[in-house]
Amino acid sequence: MVASSLRGRLAVWYATLLAIILAITSFLSYSFHSAYHYDEVDRSLVGTSTHVLGMLKSGDSTNASGTALPPIEEFDSPDIYVRVYSADGLIVAQSANAGHQPSGSPGQVAASRRDTEIGGPIDWLVHPLVSLGHPALTADGVFLTIDEADSHGRVRLYAIPISNGDTTYSYLEAGVALDPLDHSMERLRLLLATMSAIGLLAAMGGGWAIAGSALRPMATMTTTARAIALSRGFSRRLPHLGRRDELGQLADTFNEMLASLEEAYQTQQRFIADASHELRAPLTTIQGNLELLERAPHMKEAERVETVAYLRQEAGRMGRLVADLLVLARADAGQPMKHQVVELDRILVDLFQETRILARGRKMALLDLDQVQLQGDPDGLKQLLLILVDNAIKYTPEGGRVQLAMRTEPGAAVVTVADTGIGIDPEDLPHLFERFYRADKARSRDLGGTGLGLSIAKWIAESHGGHVSVESTVGQGSTFTLRLPLIRTPRKP
Repeated sequence: MVASSLRGRLAVWYATLLAIILAITSFLSYSFHSAYHYDEVDRSLVGTSTHVLGMLKSGDSTNASGTALPPIEEFDSPDIYVRVYSADGLIVAQSANAGHQPSGSPGQVAASRRDTEIGGPIDWLVHPLVSLGHPALTADGVFLTIDEADSHGRVRLYAIPISNGDTTYSYLEAGVALDPLDHSMERLRLLLATMSAIGLLAAMGGGWAIAGSALRPMATMTTTARAIALSRGFSRRLPHLGRRDELGQLADTFNEMLASLEEAYQTQQRFIADASHELRAPLTTIQGNLELLERAPHMKEAERVETVAYLRQEAGRMGRLVADLLVLARADAGQPMKHQVVELDRILVDLFQETRILARGRKMALLDLDQVQLQGDPDGLKQLLLILVDNAIKYTPEGGRVQLAMRTEPGAAVVTVADTGIGIDPEDLPHLFERFYRADKARSRDLGGTGLGLSIAKWIAESHGGHVSVESTVGQGSTFTLRLPLIRTPRKP
């Protein structure tokens, strides 16, 4: 159960990693410490043997047998004992502290291969590092460890032949009991194991506590998210954590997501309400006129024709509204528009020719027409320009003027649609591209608009990587400006 939670897994992972680190560091610490002390034993044996061998060869102190040892107090360490053997392995002389120390065959020891106390695969790593700062251990003899488990424990021996030319006439053997050092190493192993176990348990407890403290904001996020999912209360926010780490950034991002969801949800609700309201008006009108036709079968022909024409007008308006709603639903679904190479100037010329017929007393003019090619959807771009031109014609009184122009700027094509119409109030300009938004004067249903045209124009422009903006003065007219990115042509070498 503990390992199934993120908090438990973090604590287990932390403890596992620490256990591996402790195992490696404890093993290496013990190996280096052990190698250092056992090498020091070997250095002491070599030093003592060299000292005694020098005195033996000097002949300063001899006895009847021709061999004598210096006093024990001259040795480097009182724990080291020394023996001198004849060529056939008999003890000729020994130090006073040799006592009952085990004795090996000095000839066999001297002929053996040197062994180390560490051994194993890490011997090649430990000894070079241990030897840093110390002179290399050079010895003419050989080391050997013998185990006298029944009495004396382990003993480290160093034997070196004493020769005259090619003839070996005696052997010098130095030895030291390893029991004190072995016991010290055993206590060190026990200490390292105990401290590692205690540290591991402390790490698991600390990891559990730290993970719980670190993950507490996530629990708050989970509770808040569950409450929002159940109540759809997108206005709720996570409390500010006051921290700049990953969890603080996650909380801030979560709050930003909630704000975005709240805005999208409110927009959707407004859109549904506005669409219902806009659809209800023509449906109510159509239903009322149909009931009128039913109740008055002997209606005058002129009145009947007028009623049918009104029904056709409202049905057409409702059809346009449904078509616009489908376009915006496609936009909200994120469906991309197709892109191909488009000659925007040709589209604008064709649109100008078509809309001149619909101007009905407005003066149409096409100015500053540059040749422009860009990537886009020809149908979508034509719909965008038609919305802007139709909007200018609708809100420009007869005798007014509508001007179209297109020029190029560095990296962009700029299309302007200017009119001398009634203009737009400054407080209405920021909301002009919102869905179903109508200014009091300039957005009347009597002109046949659905209130969605400019929203569709904005979506088409943004789908092509551009944007549309407006400037207007009440009573003087409006100017809509469309900017679209051009095709990037490679530079000539």
